[in-house]
Amino acid sequence: MNHEREQLAERYLEARLREQLGEPVDLSDAVLRRVYGAPRKIVPPPRRMPLWRPLAAAAAVLLMTGLAAWAIVWYAESADRRRAESVAKPDKPDTYPAPVAPRGGRTAGDSTGHEPAAPDQPKPEAPQPGPRQPRESTGLPQPPAPEGPPPQFPPGVTDPPGSFPDPAEPPPVIPDPAPRRDDVEQPPQPAPERPATEARKAVVVARDFRASRKDGLRVTRAGAFERLKAEPGFEFHANDRLAVSGWAELTLSGGALLRLDGEATLREAEGALGVELHSGACYADTESLEISTGEVALQLSGVAVIEARLRELDLHLLSGKATSGGHELFAGVRSRLGKDGFKRTRGTSWDEVRGEYRFVHDTPRRVLAREDFEDSPGTLWGGEVKEGVLAGPGEPERGIAFHLRQPVTASAGTVVRFRLRIKQGSDLVIQLGADENHRRVLKGVRGGQWQEIEIPLAEFMRTLDRTQPMPMGVQVRRFQIHGEDGDPEHIEIDWVEFTRLPG
Repeated sequence: MNHEREQLAERYLEARLREQLGEPVDLSDAVLRRVYGAPRKIVPPPRRMPLWRPLAAAAAVLLMTGLAAWAIVWYAESADRRRAESVAKPDKPDTYPAPVAPRGGRTAGDSTGHEPAAPDQPKPEAPQPGPRQPRESTGLPQPPAPEGPPPQFPPGVTDPPGSFPDPAEPPPVIPDPAPRRDDVEQPPQPAPERPATEARKAVVVARDFRASRKDGLRVTRAGAFERLKAEPGFEFHANDRLAVSGWAELTLSGGALLRLDGEATLREAEGALGVELHSGACYADTESLEISTGEVALQLSGVAVIEARLRELDLHLLSGKATSGGHELFAGVRSRLGKDGFKRTRGTSWDEVRGEYRFVHDTPRRVLAREDFEDSPGTLWGGEVKEGVLAGPGEPERGIAFHLRQPVTASAGTVVRFRLRIKQGSDLVIQLGADENHRRVLKGVRGGQWQEIEIPLAEFMRTLDRTQPMPMGVQVRRFQIHGEDGDPEHIEIDWVEFTRLPG
């Protein structure tokens, strides 16, 4: 459409508007809306995302992940390859600087262009020295000539010692450089002295053990560890670190009993034993033992269960006493030891302890004294030892009797145990000799079979006054057994032991 036709169309439109609206013509939006109505808003439909875009994004993510994994693997393999090459690559030969010749001399391959002669080639003959020629004049002042005849030298020597050798002479022989220090065999060096802590590792602090599980005890010694099987004769040293699965029971030096459920280190300093508890709990029956964790420690003389807390110790004191920093606790209490001393103290009992700690469900027994009759005991004054058995008639006057090698202190929880056999059933009397004799009657003991008998010392009564029990703290020195009414024809005893139980 050309310009003239556009003008005609506009005039036609204006004429039509004048016919409809009259003069003057108003082309505002309000007029147009009145004529044609309100414009309708057209909402475009939502754009549809092509299906290939999310697939392309997922593929890109997978591709980037694969590239990252490949880069990590490639870097690790190249690092291993470089490390292997550096290990397999032979060491470079040692290089040394070129030897320095004496003043005025020349070495093989120096700046004069001389090359080292092959070892198989003969050395060139040195030319015979001839008379010296005077130097050419350079126009500079020359030093005055020496007066008198020239100096005389030995035959074949043309220059005085220390003068420059003639260039035609062969290069002097330079000795080989000193060999590397590593290649020279060094004399054996004395072994370094072990520090005091290493020397103390050989101190035996415990012997033997038994455990609730096979291979349930691991010992770390000098940085290496080994799993142990319960067997007699094993020795534990100071600074050994023990890790237990289940529980393990050790006999400490001096006869103390330690049952461990956790991890601990055995200590020894100036003859005093100690246990550093790292985790878990322990049962101890001892005359004197230091138990510590972190910054707190207590001295135990008695029976107790102790558990390690965060920089604290939980204590169940069953018998005896415990001390720490001038504070004391006595039997029958439970307390927590911190940096400020004992706190939260209240009563406790053996039943409560067994309900809280599973590793003491089967009661630990500390053997105070034992006679196996492998040889005669301290003093034998009734019966005869033969093939590891003490035997004799059961006459009431004496029966079978012997003195203990070491006296036993009567205390709460201490029992006497023995294994015997009699030929015929009878009533037996067991007597323990201390400052005064104390006895216990066994009724209706069966005959013809071996049997183990256990009697608490608290059940023994004074022989001369059957209403007075044995006082705790007395020293038991003698064991005796005989018939009460009718004499047993024969009594045999396999072993006798005094054992302390908790509670």
